Amino acid sequence: MYNEFGGTLSNLALAKHRKSRAINAENPKGEKGKGGMAASDLGPSRKGSPCLRDIASGQTVTLAEIEGPGAINHIWITVDAKTTDADCFVLRDLVLRMYWDDEEEPSVESPLGDFFCCGFGRECNVNSMPIAVVPSRGLNCYFQMPFRKKARITLENQHANPIPAFFYQVDYCLYDEGLPEDIAYFHAQWRREKITQLQKDYVILDNVKGKGHYVGTYMALTTLERYWWGEGEVKFYIDGDEEYPTICGTGTEDYFGGSWSFAKQVDGKTVEQNYCTPYLGYPYYSSHDELIHNFYHNDDVMPMRGFYRWHIQDPICFDEDLKVTIQQIGVGYRGLFERQDDVASVAYWYQAEPHNSFPELPGKEDRCSIAIYLGSGLVGNLLSLYMDIQSQSNIVSAGASGAIYGIIGGVFALMIKNKKQVREIVIRRLVFVIVVTIYYGSQAAQIDNAAHVGGLIGGIVLTVLFTVHKKTTYRNRKEYVAR
Repeated sequence: MYNEFGGTLSNLALAKHRKSRAINAENPKGEKGKGGMAASDLGPSRKGSPCLRDIASGQTVTLAEIEGPGAINHIWITVDAKTTDADCFVLRDLVLRMYWDDEEEPSVESPLGDFFCCGFGRECNVNSMPIAVVPSRGLNCYFQMPFRKKARITLENQHANPIPAFFYQVDYCLYDEGLPEDIAYFHAQWRREKITQLQKDYVILDNVKGKGHYVGTYMALTTLERYWWGEGEVKFYIDGDEEYPTICGTGTEDYFGGSWSFAKQVDGKTVEQNYCTPYLGYPYYSSHDELIHNFYHNDDVMPMRGFYRWHIQDPICFDEDLKVTIQQIGVGYRGLFERQDDVASVAYWYQAEPHNSFPELPGKEDRCSIAIYLGSGLVGNLLSLYMDIQSQSNIVSAGASGAIYGIIGGVFALMIKNKKQVREIVIRRLVFVIVVTIYYGSQAAQIDNAAHVGGLIGGIVLTVLFTVHKKTTYRNRKEYVAR
């Protein structure tokens, strides 16, 4: 049945009892004989509508709405990675959702880039069987997505700015007869913990009920601690497993098909080795933020790594329920140790409908730390520049202390906002620390106190702005994705 339903080399010669269709900006409904009707300056049907233009911030657009039965066989998308130098997280700010039949809640919900194995809001080339990403940001998905009644794909712009141009195509087939009774529906779910908990496994997927099979994992790992990070084991809790799983791996790099840390020695230095294969890969590594250039800081960031593992030849089958986790365990000169890192993931699986509701995507306040850091640093530097101009001094100031004071200001603002949940003595101690550090900074000759004060004020103001408009309901609030 698998080969008869899907498209593989083994059944390529078999007659196909289907109708081929495609949806894109040139034919948004996939209608027969109505592709490329829009006119351009070159005349009718000459690239008159190649893309969606100016998708507003906060807007949700429908990419495809298809009446079944049928199956989506291929999705292609491309979009710019940034709108300005300050807003370079488009691939994580666009949220992709898919709904099957009469669903009101999505079966697929993920930031656009992460779904295509490009986490961190950064692109990378991926050469695998179900996901391929080619220069520059040609995003391709070959996971087959069957549906009986209807398929609906949406895109929400959670980016700060409009998206000038969004290109896409959904290739699908309509079936003359209904789908097999035992057909399963495609699902994908994104999660993130910005700081994992000690001795508590990161949850890739849980609360899955029903019959199905798990087919893949993408993981975007930002290491926050030193030394080797990859001793954590991937666990699959199947059909009632509680304390111990049925399947437990031997380490993170082992799960993604590697060994001995993926590294090699070049001129006495340890060098990461990226790779892509049909079923597993390590396509992305970087310790630099190449999309940002700023006179006040360099582009160094915590090391970021992206991995994929497709369980296509070895699906994890379940009849009742499934939970997937991964440990955060490292090793150093003193042996194994529990780690805390920044982990994001996408789980891919098929199951019979209905499915349980997904956890809500992180709220706006969960992504604001980087914005507060950068924004308050800018405010601090502007205040410092203003004070230098007023005093007619030509002192060169450098450092990240203004941005750090912004984070402190943000914490203070959140404490005040949630003072019922925070002990008063904790707030007093933070105020004491702020007053003392600023006082002693003002007494030192080479301390840029203006940058500190400006950063503190900027952090308080930005935190208030980021949190004041929070909405609480699933359907009505803007579901921002943490960067």
